[in-house]
Amino acid sequence: MTRERPPARKRPRAGKAPVRKASPTVSFDIVVEAGDWPAPRTLKGHVGKAIEAACRKLPPPAGAELAVTFTDDAHIRLLNRQFRKKDRPTNVLSFPAGPPGSMLLGD
Repeated sequence: MTRERPPARKRPRAGKAPVRKASPTVSFDIVVEAGDWPAPRTLKGHVGKAIEAACRKLPPPAGAELAVTFTDDAHIRLLNRQFRKKDRPTNVLSFPAGPPGSMLLGD
């Protein structure tokens, strides 16, 4: 038994990528608090790629912002103890943004 190929008009064409719709962008800041991390430019590239991958799975709302802080175990342990009552370091802590309009602006 042989398999028949679909007609040419129904076969995908080589070299043709599906058209993707533009997605909203996420502005982000990188902060290095402590620890031995790569240069901020390198970190920005890695974080940017991670954000792009996440946005492909779940498009962000317009005007989305993100701050990423790189630190050491001692500092993250302090934050984990303060905010989660767990006295040990962790890989990731995340905090929700405040409600819209809650930011105090200076003079």
